[in-house]
Amino acid sequence: MVPIVNPHPKVNELFSTRYLAEQANQQKIPDEMGLLRELSNLQVAIYGLDECFELEWNLLPKDLISSWNSVLSCLEQIVGSGAFLEDLVSDIRRYQRLEEAIRGSHFSPPSDLWELYRLKSCDVRLARTLINGRALFRQPANLGYVEAFNLFDLAAEACDDLNDLDEDAQTYNGNWFLITVGRIGVHKAISKYEGFEALLSRRVDLCRARLSSRDAAVAPLMWATQSLERLRELLSLRRANTDLVSRVYAESALAGTFTAPGRSEAFEVEMRTRSGAGIIRQDLSINQWRENFDSEWSDGFNHRL
Repeated sequence: MVPIVNPHPKVNELFSTRYLAEQANQQKIPDEMGLLRELSNLQVAIYGLDECFELEWNLLPKDLISSWNSVLSCLEQIVGSGAFLEDLVSDIRRYQRLEEAIRGSHFSPPSDLWELYRLKSCDVRLARTLINGRALFRQPANLGYVEAFNLFDLAAEACDDLNDLDEDAQTYNGNWFLITVGRIGVHKAISKYEGFEALLSRRVDLCRARLSSRDAAVAPLMWATQSLERLRELLSLRRANTDLVSRVYAESALAGTFTAPGRSEAFEVEMRTRSGAGIIRQDLSINQWRENFDSEWSDGFNHRL
C-alpha cells in the first residue's frame, strides 16, 4: 500500500480502510503521490465541515462559511476553478441539509438505508471521482468496477456506524444506526439493518456473477465482501447486546432530540446556497422546511447507484 502522509489521523485511517491509494495505483495516476496529498488535504477540510455538525447543535453561519471556503479552496487546487465545482460537491451539500434537518422538531430520517448511506459516503465518492478524472486507464467505463466500489463504500459506512457507537454518542454526529434506534427502537433498527445487509449481499453476488477472474472489479468486490462479513458480525453483536445499545443511545448527545417538547415551530434554517460560498438565511416554519427537504430528497435520490 502507498503510505499517506497527513497529520490528521482520521484521514490516514480513511485512505487506508477505503483503499484509495490502491485505486489510484490500479488506474495508473500520473504523480500519484501528489494527487493523494491533495486529496488528503481536501479530506481534512471536509472533516472540518463535519466537525461543525458534530460539536454544535446551533449551527453558526460563520463557521460553515469558513469550512466551505476551505473545502472549495482545496478542491480548486485539484481541478481548477469554475462553476463545475458545485456539481462535484452537490452530494456534500445535500448531506449537510440532511444534518441540518436533524435539528428540526419532528424530524423523520429517510427510510431507505441504501440512499442514506450512498449520501453519507459522499466524501469518499468525491475522492474516487477525482482519482478517476486523473486516470490514464479509466476503469469507470466498466460499470461493474463502479458498482463494486459503491457496494464496498455502502457496506463500510454502515459498519462504521455500528462499530462507533460509543464515540459517536458523545457528539451530534450523524450516526444513522443510533438515530434509527432512537426513532423505532433497537430491535426494529437491527432488523432494518439486517435487511440492508441482505440487499447489499444480493447485489454483490449479482456483480460477482458477471465478472471474469481478471476483471478490475475483483479487488473492490473482495473488499465489499469483507465489509459485509464485518457488518454481519456487528449486527450479531448488537442483537446479542440490545440493552447496551439502548443505554448508549439513552446517554448519547442525540437522545430525546427528535421528540423533545417545547421546541419552537419557527425554525431559522441556515442553508447553503446552491452556488457560491455564501449562506442564505430563511425564516421558515418547520413544516415548510420539511416540505422543502422532502421534495429535494424525492427529486434528488430516486436512483440506485
